Amino acid sequence: MNKIRSFGIKENKYTYIERKGVYGLEYKDDKVFLVKSPLGYFALGGGIEPGESEEECLRREVIEEVGKFIEIGEFLEEVIEYVHVKGSEKSYKKIMKFYRIDLKENYDGKIEEDHELVELSVEDAINKMFLKGQAYVVKKYAK
Repeated sequence: MNKIRSFGIKENKYTYIERKGVYGLEYKDDKVFLVKSPLGYFALGGGIEPGESEEECLRREVIEEVGKFIEIGEFLEEVIEYVHVKGSEKSYKKIMKFYRIDLKENYDGKIEEDHELVELSVEDAINKMFLKGQAYVVKKYAK
């Protein structure tokens, strides 16, 4: 069994809220698709809601963020990242699972207006990504 890689520093002064999430990566040539939000650059996906499966979460999050349907492929890896939200009392232990995805047709409904689908070189993506655990997975599985 592979060891789960961990990122960030777990500081004893914080209480961490465990947050499970599912993320999808699509690569095209030497580029990767990410979502750009007011907080930075991230893998497509997000937190699992109560009663939701990983697949349901990933499909919902990609539709909400960038308005695309997806096909979910192989499981890639699970990583953990400890994150403290600056200027806040909140800290998270983010348990993130990653899958390959294929972006499909557009969704016609309402999506998050401050999120944008971007295509970046893998090198540019890993330098811009907010979460180092996500950047690690983007780099590791690039073609």
